[in-house]
Amino acid sequence: MPHVSHATLRRFFKFSVIASLAIAGCGDEDDGEDEGGVTGYFFGPVGAEVSFSIGGETLPATIDTPTESNDYGAAVFHTAAPLDATTSYDVAIESEPDGQVCQVFAGASGTGEELSPTGAIRVGCEWRYDFVGRSSDDQELAYSNNSRQVVIGGSNRTSGDTPPLGDGRFVAFRSSESALAPGSATEENIYYRDRLTGTTQLVSHAPDGGPADGRSELPAISADGLHVIFQSAATNLVEGDTNDETDIFVWSALDDTITRVSVGENGEEADGSSREATISGDGTVVAFVTQALTVVPAANDSGVNGKVVRIDLTTGERIVVTRQGTNGDPTSGATPMLSEDGNRLVYYAYPNVTSDVNPYLWDAFVYDHDDGSHWPITRTSAGGNRDQGFESTSGYSRPSISGDGKWATYGTSSTNLVDGVDDGLWHVYLVEVDACSAASCNVVLLDAIGTELADESATSNHATLSYDGRWVAFSSAASNLGVANEGKDNAFIYDRETETLSPLTRISEGYGGTYTDPEFSPDGGYVAVGIYLEMDPRFDTDGLFVGYTGLSRAFSWLDGIIPVE
Repeated sequence: MPHVSHATLRRFFKFSVIASLAIAGCGDEDDGEDEGGVTGYFFGPVGAEVSFSIGGETLPATIDTPTESNDYGAAVFHTAAPLDATTSYDVAIESEPDGQVCQVFAGASGTGEELSPTGAIRVGCEWRYDFVGRSSDDQELAYSNNSRQVVIGGSNRTSGDTPPLGDGRFVAFRSSESALAPGSATEENIYYRDRLTGTTQLVSHAPDGGPADGRSELPAISADGLHVIFQSAATNLVEGDTNDETDIFVWSALDDTITRVSVGENGEEADGSSREATISGDGTVVAFVTQALTVVPAANDSGVNGKVVRIDLTTGERIVVTRQGTNGDPTSGATPMLSEDGNRLVYYAYPNVTSDVNPYLWDAFVYDHDDGSHWPITRTSAGGNRDQGFESTSGYSRPSISGDGKWATYGTSSTNLVDGVDDGLWHVYLVEVDACSAASCNVVLLDAIGTELADESATSNHATLSYDGRWVAFSSAASNLGVANEGKDNAFIYDRETETLSPLTRISEGYGGTYTDPEFSPDGGYVAVGIYLEMDPRFDTDGLFVGYTGLSRAFSWLDGIIPVE
């Protein structure tokens, strides 16, 4: 029980959530007033029984959503017995249910006058690992051997007229499991899960809700979590798809509709395949790689090996991003990723987007749409081009850009990016985008502790960033980064401000490890990743999980569900 000053009466808040969770506080006995009472909001797994006690009076509350689900709900409790305005109080967690992390926030300490209504006590529990590859009724589970490519959205920042949406609330993933949602078939499909409501939807479906007739893969999700972009070889996702090419589609969670975006300005079909799509935070700007000549017509376009194009779905503006700096002709590009506002784009290209890079290597670049500029970010700290390392000329690890467009990451085996890194292993690096010049970049090595590099068992790869670039998540098989493993991949988090590295997963032995690239939610609260272990105590399976990082407040979507008025 935490200490509370001026305590003459103990007030006990008890929450029973699968296992026992208790919150305790105390303060002066109320002065007999019948207004101003104590209000609380509980957020946690559906079916939780909640009771609030004060002065011997117990006020039960339950989460009024279906009890057969293993997901989340919210309940309100209230008592008319007020705390005296001068009473000092504290609220604290005393125990946590199995497999969960619980927090108290808003009105957790202060005086009685702050409790009701705007300073209401809020408490909630979050799953340490939430198994997301499952049907809405939890009866069908997608195991690791049939589920890949998980991405996560949902943001506290607003998007247009939409209300705040909780960080990490929405997940999209690819799976061949045919029973996760109505309309599924045996083809690879894209699914969408709302972690708050516990529902799973089929994204890649025909207009009548029927199954797709071809494979869909590589989803990306908008920061607000309301739009999913993906590539598909299916011919029946939209009417009139007759080009027999892999196309790019955008699905809207608002109305469950699909739009093909790899088409020409007047809707003409693409005359080549498209792949590797990305989408802005509000779903209004997309970019992808295409071999088609009809999507964004350009002079001297031979189709190359796929060029990066950018399309504004609101204004209709469309451009070829990857052009040679010498003559403006389209050139090959790969793995684009947009910043949250859609202005900046990071990508790999070959060759000669700018004249000052190695013409024989793929390099990472940033494009700024506001002024049309490009500049390389695979520069050494000392100045000049990176070397090839032990890669092929086409070798690269997909770059990422932070939501605010100020930070970027990539992986490479180059041996000259920073001093002391010449082992030829794949490492991951962070750069400040605006500090990269034609001469050099301020390059930060991520997979190291002090001067100790990720060891010889490492293959550090794909890094992803939080919105402000403070936190970076990546995967590595290193055994000297805080996990004494047996060559198992783990997910790690690097804190840019403190320059510290810590493991998010601690898989050390046996059959296990991560098998998908980790993906950060916008605000850093969650990382989505595939894991070859049973991480969620509710389900006897491995597969796709959302892990709570502890880096930002969990269950933040409570603000949008129960506004404090």
